Amino acid sequence: MHTKTIACLLILIALLLNSCGNSNVDHQSADRAESAAATPETAEDVTADNASIVSSYIAKAGTDSTKKIIKTADLKFKSKDAVKTTYNIEDLVRANGGFVESSEISKTQQDEKLVQTTRDSALQIIHYVLQSNVTLRVPQYNLDTLLKQISNHIDFLESRNLTAEDATLKYFAEELRQKRASRSQNRIDSLQRGKRGDLSDNVSAENARYNRQLSADEALLNKIQLDDKVNYSTVHLHIFQDKKEFKTTVPFVKSINTYKPDFGLRFIDALKTGWYLFLEFVLILTRLWWLLFVAIGIWLVVKMLQKISRKKRL
Repeated sequence: MHTKTIACLLILIALLLNSCGNSNVDHQSADRAESAAATPETAEDVTADNASIVSSYIAKAGTDSTKKIIKTADLKFKSKDAVKTTYNIEDLVRANGGFVESSEISKTQQDEKLVQTTRDSALQIIHYVLQSNVTLRVPQYNLDTLLKQISNHIDFLESRNLTAEDATLKYFAEELRQKRASRSQNRIDSLQRGKRGDLSDNVSAENARYNRQLSADEALLNKIQLDDKVNYSTVHLHIFQDKKEFKTTVPFVKSINTYKPDFGLRFIDALKTGWYLFLEFVLILTRLWWLLFVAIGIWLVVKMLQKISRKKRL
């Protein structure tokens, strides 16, 4: 009897272990299937393109409302048409609730060449590069959206710089300074109303009141400026394009030759110049008269030596 009971218990334990093993296998296979299904989606998410390069976690709006974050962006890139791209980006800024602070389009001339085509005309060829510098302001919550839209106009991204400055402490410091100045001003006003002093005391109190009011106004203006920088992000864009060529037909102007007199005048001038050179030569010889005497002396000495040598031979 005991033997049968033990056998039944062993059979039940074996069945339970088998069912647990099957459930673990099912869970593992399900996990593999889920991970295999998730793999293609991850590969698509990490595809590198201009939008993912230009955009950043910094550009996304923060969820912490207590933080005062100043966000700025600086992009330098090449486009097919700098002027058209500038106009399109200005439209995008307005569509995102922002405004253009400055927009400058300029041309840098590389070289210029003039080729004569006919007797009276020539072809002027100018190579130049168009570039655009744009400074824009956009609501901070639309910064990431705008950067992704700008990426559609980028052919080659040369540089990108995104910054997020935490101005929370600076903001609250200005707020506290404003409150201190206001409280101090109220105390000065109450003291001034409670007593009647002489003119110098009144002037001193008025000066103190003015300085406190000035400090409070400065703190208020700094707060407004910080709020503006926090609420509207600043984006600087430098856009350029490939070198372009400009051709136009212009009148051909012959080069002006240097004036030359006629042959007769030039011949007379040549005679005068030759005569002056001859006179200069005579003057040079005159200055070297002593060399003439030295040469004559040497010649006489040589002649005497030759006569003496002939007599000795005879």
